[in-house]
Amino acid sequence: MMVSRLLLLIGLAGLTGCAGFEGSEQLREPKPNPACCRSLGDATFVTLVPGETREFKITTDLQTFGFPEGWSYFVGLALIPPSDTPRTLTLRTRPVDEFRRRETHVFIPRVAVVAPDGKVSRYVELNYQPNIQWIVPGVLPRNRGWQGSLTIAAGETRVAVYTATLLPQTLRFSEFEEVGGYWYVPSGPTGVIEITLNDG
Repeated sequence: MMVSRLLLLIGLAGLTGCAGFEGSEQLREPKPNPACCRSLGDATFVTLVPGETREFKITTDLQTFGFPEGWSYFVGLALIPPSDTPRTLTLRTRPVDEFRRRETHVFIPRVAVVAPDGKVSRYVELNYQPNIQWIVPGVLPRNRGWQGSLTIAAGETRVAVYTATLLPQTLRFSEFEEVGGYWYVPSGPTGVIEITLNDG
């Protein structure tokens, strides 16, 4: 009787462990969040000023919206003060876990420019390039992820940064020790991004 109970407990622990591991590895599609947002006019926008760089963790706790590609977690940015000249927004993204290369993913941001009425005035898909930093200048480079920039027109003051979760995308990560010299990182609905606003 005691042996049977012990075997039953071991079996249950094994099943629980497997279920927990599988859930942590799967990337779940974002679901509509009733708290937000029927319109991007209802969204929360955090401020970003010229010359400022902010890091954002895109998690399942963030607001969601039904973009053309599907529901996505997103961060809303209010670019202040308003400008009557164009500005540049630079986005940097990197693998969620650089040490578990075969199991990681990356948040590949897109940008929706939001008009004063809460509707999207335009969508921008950025062209991401490797963000190379030199450990030893000219000798030993390190890929710190990818970055892309877009021009914010005069009068544009709000943007939503999201990912096209329904599109199978990858970014190439160059590495000298890899076979072929690179590996591909798939996109996912969560991740980390840095965003910088610059004048001109």
